[in-house]
Amino acid sequence: DKAYVAAMKSDLRNMATYEEQYAADNGGAYFGGTATTAAPLQGFSPSQNVTVVVTNVAGPPPSWSATATHSQSAKTCSMTNGVITCV
Repeated sequence: DKAYVAAMKSDLRNMATYEEQYAADNGGAYFGGTATTAAPLQGFSPSQNVTVVVTNVAGPPPSWSATATHSQSAKTCSMTNGVITCV
């Protein structure tokens, strides 16, 4: 299960990079949606068997949060304000 959690955490950190770049190019706005390997979101493609769901908040101030799940794990990892928690 550790490898699956590590993949989810890595994908959330990578998603954060995509969100910040998107915001820099779009006047501070963030994007939301669901990303899978088969259906990337704004160029972001998570690891195999990982699904990342991003929720954007218009604000003010604009922000976002994301949740990652892995098809082989019962755990879920979430990122809010740059902090990742897994349960």
